[in-house]
Amino acid sequence: MQPPPGEFARANFLHWAWQIKFEAAKNTAHVVDKMLHACGGTGYKRDMELERYLRDAKAGWVMGPTNEVLRQFVGKAVLLGFESLDYWNQHYNRRAVENEVKKLDADGKRKLAEELLAQVEKSSAPA
Repeated sequence: MQPPPGEFARANFLHWAWQIKFEAAKNTAHVVDKMLHACGGTGYKRDMELERYLRDAKAGWVMGPTNEVLRQFVGKAVLLGFESLDYWNQHYNRRAVENEVKKLDADGKRKLAEELLAQVEKSSAPA
């Protein structure tokens, strides 16, 4: 049995961590880009170490979760609430399941229902 999402210590601060990661990666990439513009082609020489900073800045941008994914997470959390992100898999995607069930014929639906009921019986049986 999993505890509710609010009981995890990091759950209350996860959206802040996402925003910090996003801003840090964005600002680092911006600053390194400006540094390379100021130095020109010599900025790519190994002895200046700007090329390493450029690699690190780009890595921060694309390392998981990527900044594009973080934008979606934060936007969804702001618009729909943090519980809409469902990291603990406590809710199923009703629309996706209904779309898949529509594809089944009557026998397929009956078989799926029997399998689901069997799983419920198995999980609710005393150990």
